[in-house]
Amino acid sequence: MHEKIIQAKIIKWLKTIPDNYVRKISDRYRSGIPDIIGCYKGRFYSIEVKQPIGKLSKIQIYEMGEIFKAEGLYLCAKDLDDVKGFWNVQIEGKKTKVKVRG
Repeated sequence: MHEKIIQAKIIKWLKTIPDNYVRKISDRYRSGIPDIIGCYKGRFYSIEVKQPIGKLSKIQIYEMGEIFKAEGLYLCAKDLDDVKGFWNVQIEGKKTKVKVRG
């Protein structure tokens, strides 16, 4: 599945959450910025969407580190299930099993 299709599904789901600020980012002038940013109840989060075989570039890893330094949240998502698991654990604080990819 193409990244744009995965992004669209993720954004559609995130927009169903009341009081959730979410935006798709498309910065042609700066590489490495996550595809999606948002804020929910004071928690800044960012999501980089990749195809199942995709990997983060060096600049994306650098940007992830900068977001972590600012105490923001970052996820590299391969599908909507990744985002739902991230949301439940990192945003909502629910204790649940999260699948880990090797």
